[in-house]
Amino acid sequence: MTSEPSREALIAANQDAAEFYRRHLLGPDGEGPRRYLAERGFEAVLEDTPWTVGYAPAAWTGLYDHLSELGYSDQTQLDAGLASISRRGNLIDRFRDRITFGIRDQEDQLLGFTARTRPNGRDPKYLNTPGTTLFDKSSVLFGQGEATTRSLNSASCVLVEGPLDAIAVSLATSATVDALALCGTALTEKHAETLRSAPYEGLVLALDDDAAGVQALENAAAALSSHATSAIRCRHHDPAGLFAEGGPTALSAALSSARPTPEVLLEVHLAKWPDRFQNAEAAIACLREAATTIAKIKPADVAALATQLSHETNLPLPTVTTELSEALRSTTSDRRSAMSHRVSRAYIEVESTNRWLSTSGPTPHR
Repeated sequence: MTSEPSREALIAANQDAAEFYRRHLLGPDGEGPRRYLAERGFEAVLEDTPWTVGYAPAAWTGLYDHLSELGYSDQTQLDAGLASISRRGNLIDRFRDRITFGIRDQEDQLLGFTARTRPNGRDPKYLNTPGTTLFDKSSVLFGQGEATTRSLNSASCVLVEGPLDAIAVSLATSATVDALALCGTALTEKHAETLRSAPYEGLVLALDDDAAGVQALENAAAALSSHATSAIRCRHHDPAGLFAEGGPTALSAALSSARPTPEVLLEVHLAKWPDRFQNAEAAIACLREAATTIAKIKPADVAALATQLSHETNLPLPTVTTELSEALRSTTSDRRSAMSHRVSRAYIEVESTNRWLSTSGPTPHR
């Protein structure tokens, strides 16, 4: 009966895999990946760097053959998440033709990898090490090991979605902040506990500026509701994209413009209802949506948000305050039945206001 590989053996296999990937990134078959990184402004990772960056060659069994020659058993390679079983039943490399990023824990031990496909390559864009005795994507963040081993005791942290985003933040801030990445998963309670237990004075959420990124921002803000956060939106970009297009200065400026997360999320919801001043139903829908989000993240200054939401929807402040209070107290199912009466009353009030405005002049621009 084959014994289960030790934790030390799995970490050693990951480390030897990282060295293999590094040689291939800097070797002849890494020309394309090197060009991709350089064109996006990441030349620094091709030099001496704290980040564990490499390239998994396209061969089906390149790493498997290499690790086998070093004496690693099939079981060790499987348990480390470096190999998988093909449809034919033989072992093949899990990562092929991808740029690899090592994921380390707070003790700087290499637990696994996340690997990016080539531009316009096959899905998924990023592929992680599967769940192993070492690696659990719900509890580890890319960049933890690098943050721990740096001598600088950072006062702030920037949370991003992908490893290149984290590296971009580090390069743009001269590593004066810790940059951590989720690597394709939502922020979990384990992640939140890690962030809450760290001595950060500021935590900036810099997630992708698309629908999925906005949802990730809401989820992260809700998970960190007891921790004051700020947020940025890289218009039409993720942080790595902004770094590639505008350089360190553009990304640094964006990070410096971070605002309280509730304000940013309210702005997102308001933008989805451009006709809210002229259309009472749009105003009510905007209120309902914003109240649900605000209730999830439980911000400290709800009163200020209520005033802003009232101003931005033309809804009476008492209506907005009542809805926010109900959303904070109640479950979603409980509040739907109560909402109908408030919506009807608010609809009448707004329609009356709009009719009055239509006879008195144009609706004020906001």
